[in-house]
Amino acid sequence: MLPCCLFLLLLMFSGIYSNPIEPKIHENNTGVISERTEYLLDQYFPILMTLCNATVNETAEMDNLIQKKHYAEVKELIDAKVEEFESQYGLEAENDVNITEIDNLLRSNHGEKYIRILEAYHNATIYSIIRGLWNVQLYSILPPIDQQAILSYFEDKLAHLNARKSMWRRFWEAVQGIFWTHNEVAHCWAESPKCVREMVEGVPIEERKAMQMAADQDDLIAVDKAMNSQINDMTSEQRSEFSRWKSENYPPLALMTIIYEAGQEEKDALERLRQHGLLSSLKAYYRATIEIKEEEEQQEILDFVKGMNQTFAACYNPSKTRYRELF
Repeated sequence: MLPCCLFLLLLMFSGIYSNPIEPKIHENNTGVISERTEYLLDQYFPILMTLCNATVNETAEMDNLIQKKHYAEVKELIDAKVEEFESQYGLEAENDVNITEIDNLLRSNHGEKYIRILEAYHNATIYSIIRGLWNVQLYSILPPIDQQAILSYFEDKLAHLNARKSMWRRFWEAVQGIFWTHNEVAHCWAESPKCVREMVEGVPIEERKAMQMAADQDDLIAVDKAMNSQINDMTSEQRSEFSRWKSENYPPLALMTIIYEAGQEEKDALERLRQHGLLSSLKAYYRATIEIKEEEEQQEILDFVKGMNQTFAACYNPSKTRYRELF
């Protein structure tokens, strides 16, 4: 009987704290559309048009992905739907829109959902650029598939450790996790670093699209060039934050040692694994090389992975779907 009561209690806390009721964002207390919503509509009106023509199941799928924090998949799904909509109705379809109908729609229950999806898409766009800037620095020494292999290794390790804990310990950590999630990371706001979000929201839409497309395609030269063109327009605080963020992202010595001490034959073998997208084999390699390290060194690598998670991977991680593990 006791395990059943604990389970029900956990469900009760989960229902209260894991999906908190969000305030309405599409209008202020006077019933006037808010500045934030105006910005989203101005930037992503073609997406709103697509959402208005999507089925209930399609928008429900988007909402579900947002709740699971699969923002890369949300963005991919929406991009595909926009392309489908434009091929069917043409690029000029928005010129035929009845503004009154759109206004009424935004004030309906559907409007809440549409604005939430637009906000998620916007954050996914920023995450894409943040990830691109992250890889500008890391791609040559630690490609995305290697990053994912190390991340996946630590996920497996933590899951294994959790499975060995007592029922009581798992229960209380789950309860604490619910409260911590609610207070600390309830949303994916793409604000690490905040200066990149501010930069992205400050550039013209065409520049942002070009930068985001370059990031999506791992065209890191274009991403770096676009960012450098914005540096002079940043405040001194923003430049300082960006510089500090880059220095904090560099892999720790323990991980760099693994990378640089590999022999040439080993490096060639690793490169073949990358070319064939063999994530499981890369994960096995990093498991073997990390687990012979001292505990402090393993913690350094784990801290680096946590930093990657906090920066983008917990909410936006296209590598997770791009590189599938083979068993």
